[in-house]
Amino acid sequence: MQYSSIVLAQGEDALEPLEILESKGEMAAVEYLKQWETGEEVPEYAAPWGEGDRLFFTTWKHGARYVLTWHRGGLYIGLTREER
Repeated sequence: MQYSSIVLAQGEDALEPLEILESKGEMAAVEYLKQWETGEEVPEYAAPWGEGDRLFFTTWKHGARYVLTWHRGGLYIGLTREER
């Protein structure tokens, strides 16, 4: 698998996407965070999330899917594209 980190919002920058996550759900948060996808993300071979992170996986489409990661206590939320 390859993982391309699209965005990692921390601290105050995470407040709006975390609010979207809580009020509208995971897919709304994914759609919001996708606005930072440029197509120039550098793929890596290690998953960028940790043990304490909450994860939401979209369905596979065209060999890729998005992974939403967040940690309320750590006040961050991120979006990664995972490719087969």
